[in-house]
Amino acid sequence: MTREPVIFMQFEAMPSEAIAERDNVSGAHVDCWIQARDPEQAEARGRHWIAKEGWVVVGVKQWRPVDVDVETTGPDAEYILEAMRADGSIVFHRWTPANEARAD
Repeated sequence: MTREPVIFMQFEAMPSEAIAERDNVSGAHVDCWIQARDPEQAEARGRHWIAKEGWVVVGVKQWRPVDVDVETTGPDAEYILEAMRADGSIVFHRWTPANEARAD
């Protein structure tokens, strides 16, 4: 059985108004490890997953193919292994309005 390639894609996203108020967040970098044959398919799937969580994608920050033979022993191993088992893995690195104000 051949496995689908895994692509890492990082998005910048903004929460819906309901999520922003409930969780006191104003943005996030969203890391996705996605089984996909090409970056366009990976981006579409990542955007869909992010939208299902109540967030809006601002843009793609970066993407790259994942070398699963090497990277499954590195710091992102659990996410890559999850992506290989479950089609994908998603992690939100959220920030609050206070943290955003300090960055200005």
